[in-house]
Amino acid sequence: MAVRNPLRSISFVAFRDLANEKLISLCLVLSVVAVLAPILLLGSVKVGFIDRLRSEFIEDPSFREVRPTNPDLRQERFFAELRSWENVAFVSPSVMLVPREVDYVGPKGRKSEARLVPSSRADPLFSKLTGEGPSGDRVVLTSDIADKAGLTIGSAFKLSVSRIERDRRKVVEVPVTVSGIVPDELLPQPTILADQALDRQVESYRAGLAVSERGWPGVPMPPRQAYPRLMIAADGPLGETVLTDLRIRVGAKNLIPIEPARVADLFGDGLAGLTAGEASATGLSETTHFYLLENASRPYSGVDIEEARAVLVNSRARPVGVGTPVSVRVLGDETKLVGLDPKLFIGLGRDPGWAIRNEAAYSLNNGVFLPEKQRIAWEAAGRPSSVEIDLVPDAGWATGPLKLTVAYLGFLDVNAVVASPVLLAMLRRGADVPLAFDAANANIAEQSAGFRGFRLLATDIDAVPRIVERFEQLGVAVRAKSDEIRKLQQLERSLDTLILVVASVALAGGYSILSSSFFANVQRKRVDFATMRLIGMRKRSIFLIPVSQALTIALLGFLASAAVYLLVSSFLNSVIAPQLGFDGQLSKLYFVHFAFSATFVLIGSGLASLAAAREATRIDPAQAIRSG
Repeated sequence: MAVRNPLRSISFVAFRDLANEKLISLCLVLSVVAVLAPILLLGSVKVGFIDRLRSEFIEDPSFREVRPTNPDLRQERFFAELRSWENVAFVSPSVMLVPREVDYVGPKGRKSEARLVPSSRADPLFSKLTGEGPSGDRVVLTSDIADKAGLTIGSAFKLSVSRIERDRRKVVEVPVTVSGIVPDELLPQPTILADQALDRQVESYRAGLAVSERGWPGVPMPPRQAYPRLMIAADGPLGETVLTDLRIRVGAKNLIPIEPARVADLFGDGLAGLTAGEASATGLSETTHFYLLENASRPYSGVDIEEARAVLVNSRARPVGVGTPVSVRVLGDETKLVGLDPKLFIGLGRDPGWAIRNEAAYSLNNGVFLPEKQRIAWEAAGRPSSVEIDLVPDAGWATGPLKLTVAYLGFLDVNAVVASPVLLAMLRRGADVPLAFDAANANIAEQSAGFRGFRLLATDIDAVPRIVERFEQLGVAVRAKSDEIRKLQQLERSLDTLILVVASVALAGGYSILSSSFFANVQRKRVDFATMRLIGMRKRSIFLIPVSQALTIALLGFLASAAVYLLVSSFLNSVIAPQLGFDGQLSKLYFVHFAFSATFVLIGSGLASLAAAREATRIDPAQAIRSG
C-alpha cells in the first residue's frame, strides 16, 4: 500500500533519525561549523580591511580626481564630450593648468592667500557642504580659511587680484560673499571655490586683458595664430638633417612630402584647378618641393613658424602656415574664408602678377580678396573700400558670431574669400578663446583667457584607471592616483584568490566528511530502508531522505557558524582592532555574504548527499532483510 503523504513521511523519517542519533548529528553540525566559521571570519577580515582602504580613498576626493598635465587650450566641445563619458561625475574647466593663489582680505583687513578653484553647485566636494554652492560673486571656503579669517556664511570679504603692467603693479578688488563652507580635509590647502565665470575673469585680468563685465582695463591682445598644419616650400629636396631639425624645433609628429598638385587641396574647397608653384623672383625655382608637418596634440603658432624659418635660414626654403577654412557671410552670401600665401599661387586670378604687385596690401591682416561671383553685389553696395564679414563659428567654439570690417583688395576667380594666412590663423584662435573685433585698431583681440586645465571627478575609484586609459587613447596626458587604486584592486584580487584557495581546500574536506558520513549511515541502516520499501515507500521518497538530512545538517551548521562568527567578530572589532590601531571595523560582512554562504553550503551539502541517496534507492529489500 502506497504512502498517502510522501513529503510528511520523508520529513518525519529524516528528522526522527537525526534526533535518535543526537551525538552523530551534533558531530556533523560541528564539522560544518569547523569549516564554515573560519572561512566567514577570514572573509570578514578581508572585507573590513579593504572597506577601510576604500573608505579612505573615497573620503579623499583626490583619489577620484583626474587633471591634465599638458597646457593645451581646449574647446567647450572637449568638455562636453568628457561629461558624456561613463562613470564621470563632474567636469570643471579651468583657465590655468594648476590653480593659482589669490589674495583675500577678511573683515579685519588682514590679507592672506588661498587657491582659487573654479567649481559649480554640482561639485561632488559639496557632499559635506554647509550652505550653498558658488554662484556669481558668492563663493565657498574651506573651513580653515573661515576659522582663520573669522568668516561665516553670509560674510562679505574681498579678493585682491594683481598684475604687472609696464613695470607697475596694478590691483583690482572683487567683493564676494560666503555662500558655503566645506571641511578643510577635503582639499590639501586653503581653497576658495568660485564660479567658473569669476575664475575666468580673474585669470583674464592677470593675463593683461580687459574684463568688460567688471570694468577692468586691459591691453588689446591680438589673437595668437593657430595653424593646424605647417608646410615647407623648398627649391629642391631637403636633407635628413634639416628635416629632423625641423621636426624637433616645431614639435611635428609627422613630416611627409606633398605633390604640388595636392597643395591647393590643403587650403580648402573652392580652390580646384589651382597649382602651387614658386615664382623665380622669390628665389625659388618653379619646380618646388613641398613638405607637410602635422602635430596631433596642438596647433602651430606664429612662434613655430619663426622657429622653422630659423632652421631654414641657410636653405632656399620657407615655412607656410596652412589653416582650415572658416565659414563667413559677406555681402549677403555665405562662403568660406581661406588663407593663401600669394607666393604659392602666382597664377591665381586673371592677372598672373596679382600676388607680387599686391603683396604689401595683401600682407595686412585685415585685407581680403572677394570671389569674382560677388562683384555684382559689391558694385550694388556702392563699391566700398571695406566690407563687413560675419564669422559663422562651428559648434563648440569659444567665440560666438563675430562681425569684423576688412579692407577690400580686389577679386579673384575662386569660390572663397581669400585672406592672409595670418588673418585666418587669428580667426581660428576663436575656437579656443573668445574674440572680438577691435575697431579702434582695425584688428581682432582676445577677450579672455581660454581653458588649459580641468578637474574631472569619477563616480567611484574603480573607474579612475579606465578613465585614465581613455585619455591615453586620445593622446591627452593626465595625472591621477590610478597607480594607488590599481594596487588596491590588485590587493583585493589577491586576497580574494587566497580566500578562494583556502575555502576550496576546507570545503572539499568538509564535503568529503559529510558525503562519507551520509553514505556510511545508509549502509548501517540497510534493513530500515528495505523495510520502508516493503511498506510501499517509493524510490523517490527514499532518495530524498538522505538529502533532507544533509540540508538540515547544513542549515544548522550555517546558523551555528553565523553565531560563532558574530561572537568572534565582536571580539576582533572591540579588542583586537584598537590594539592594531585599526580605525573602523576589522571584521565586517554584509547580508549578501551571509546569503551567498548559506546558499553555497546548502547546495554543497545536498550534492554531498547524492551518493548516499542513490545507494539508498539501490538496496534490494529481500537481500537486505536476509543478511540482517
